[in-house]
Amino acid sequence: MIKTVPIPIDLLVGAAPRFWKKVHKTDGCWEWTGSTNPKGYGRFWIAKKFYRAHRLSWVLHSGRDIPDNLLVLHQCDNPPCIRQDHLFLGTVKENSIDAIRKGQSAGGGCSTYGEAHPLAKLTEPQVIQIREEYADGHVTLQQIANTYCVKKTQISRIISGKKWSRSPGRIKGRDY
Repeated sequence: MIKTVPIPIDLLVGAAPRFWKKVHKTDGCWEWTGSTNPKGYGRFWIAKKFYRAHRLSWVLHSGRDIPDNLLVLHQCDNPPCIRQDHLFLGTVKENSIDAIRKGQSAGGGCSTYGEAHPLAKLTEPQVIQIREEYADGHVTLQQIANTYCVKKTQISRIISGKKWSRSPGRIKGRDY
């Protein structure tokens, strides 16, 4: 279940004039011109916290908070857009299906798991070896991380099955 962060509507309404000064309206998308995150989504500061601008736009136009388990999605697929009629509510699953349908996700039949992932630093044989080394109990997570030049947190995720879950090898907490 996704728990959305409540947006302080009373504070948002008070900050609306400042919010709208950061919007460039056109016949198409209404582009956010203020601060953005690395993925291009607008960010707006209210009460010592950043909120995504498109989510705030949805709240300003609807007058209500975003229900739990729902995201504010873009029909236009333009992250800085905050135009209300370009935004709609949807679930994580609906967002994933929409991305696959539009060719914006690797889930459309293209394998991007394990070694095939463009950012992979390890091979499947290395992952199997990591799991075996840890299961033998003679090395620490940090020692394994140093051996393979990755972070300790990545080793922990591999051993627990949170990463490389499709790869064989003993996963911590599972009986074999």
